[in-house]
Amino acid sequence: MRKRNSIYVGIAFCFFAAVALAAEAKALKPVLKATLDKPILTIGEKFRYKISVEADKNTQIELPDVGQFSKDFAVKDFGSTVKKGRKRQIVEGWYVLDTYNTGKIPLKGVKVKYRRKGNDIWEEAEVEEKEIEVKSLLAGEKGVLKLKEDAKPVNLPSKKKPFLLALLLAVIAGTIGLFFYQRKKIVKLAKLIPAHEIAFKRLSELKARDFPRKGQWEKFYVELSDIVRRYIEARFAVHAPQMSSEEFLIFARERDELNRSQKELLREFLLSCDLVKFARYAPVMQEADNAYLAAENFIKETHATYAVENSTA
Repeated sequence: MRKRNSIYVGIAFCFFAAVALAAEAKALKPVLKATLDKPILTIGEKFRYKISVEADKNTQIELPDVGQFSKDFAVKDFGSTVKKGRKRQIVEGWYVLDTYNTGKIPLKGVKVKYRRKGNDIWEEAEVEEKEIEVKSLLAGEKGVLKLKEDAKPVNLPSKKKPFLLALLLAVIAGTIGLFFYQRKKIVKLAKLIPAHEIAFKRLSELKARDFPRKGQWEKFYVELSDIVRRYIEARFAVHAPQMSSEEFLIFARERDELNRSQKELLREFLLSCDLVKFARYAPVMQEADNAYLAAENFIKETHATYAVENSTA
């Protein structure tokens, strides 16, 4: 009888110990929540993505770094706060993001690391997936800016109308004249020194400076982006250096001289440069090499197309 009672006591002890361990494990596992301040926005508009982590106060929490975000998003700013209670704590991380893509874009694959204090092994928990819808400011295939429906014309004082009208016409005429002058100058310079030769010379000089191995990522990507933009300016007779990335992509989409792979190559190149220039993203050496090769291949391919066009003309 005593032996049977001992068995029952042992079983009961094991049961309650298992329940206690399960409850402790559940308490140690953090509770994650993600929120967006704007589920719908326009391209280039910033939005705030917040991750809230509730956990035991003795649990160490490591929030996602900016490198976890996909290339669809650029990180403009980020920060974190910690609120500790008697037994629990809430760690919040916020990220100000924007994107150059349009449509419905998932924000997923973001992970939080955690471990019990004194434990050397980190565990991971994935944040729930969120989705944003990004609408372009440019409507249609030609990129015409949309005006607000409530936009109204400004009523100018009647005495100043003739003067302002003359001034406006002069500005418009000057702008048009400057545009054609620059276009003619670009074409003339391109005839003197081929655009691809200038671009290849600058690429060679950039490679010799070895910015990536010195940790000067922004200098490398700014210079690399400028080389491609200046090449496009001379090659296609378009004022490219002042274009935004979205305007660049619209330009590429409308050019029959570029095939599909070249347009995609240009798109990936622009996004990789923007991530470093505007999002404080720190790439690895392989990414820098890939960006350099993308620029080099784009120039080679489009120059080859140009040579074929001239030989058949």
